[in-house]
Amino acid sequence: VADTFVEEGSKDPQGRSSKIRVDGAPKKISLIRFNTESLINIGVKVVRAQLRLYSMADTPFGGRIDLLDDCDDWRENKLIWTNAQTCIFDDMGSAATNWFSRNTIGSFAGAIEPFHWNIADLTVATDSFSTSRVTLRISSENEDGVMYASRQNETATPELIVYFQRTESPTSSPTSLSPTSSTVAPTLTPYPTSLWPTFAPTEIDT
Repeated sequence: VADTFVEEGSKDPQGRSSKIRVDGAPKKISLIRFNTESLINIGVKVVRAQLRLYSMADTPFGGRIDLLDDCDDWRENKLIWTNAQTCIFDDMGSAATNWFSRNTIGSFAGAIEPFHWNIADLTVATDSFSTSRVTLRISSENEDGVMYASRQNETATPELIVYFQRTESPTSSPTSLSPTSSTVAPTLTPYPTSLWPTFAPTEIDT
């Protein structure tokens, strides 16, 4: 339902950008908020979760993913570094590249190639998806930053993919929660093939 990034020293909101950015210098922190209320409404137990982002630049490290508790009250078109709530910077610290905080639930490990889909496993945080909204923070201490497609890029929208068990039937089924749709069964999602900024799809196996 929302995504943006904040950059240290910048006064420009980035909520309308087709990109979200992650960098160590100058610091850029990306935020993605998903509406997970539908999981509560249908009464399921989440058993596995993944974050899927499309990279638009290469980097040695795609960033760590932190789950921010009680940090969902931000507006993508208003948020900048200086007006961001304290919780957005919670437990960031100043540490070496690839440092993981107490909020960390996953990462895009290894080198990231441009114009590829990247999947990070978030299964360690499955209990946290029983809330109505989830905010994920992507950050890195690496100075060689990366760009991912935001929800404004309609052919490469960020996805939260969850696998769940229904209480009446223990069959694991996938559901894709994207910032433009609350509960949509995942289908074959296209790789963008043209480089910038609009993509033509070809099918891949998700």
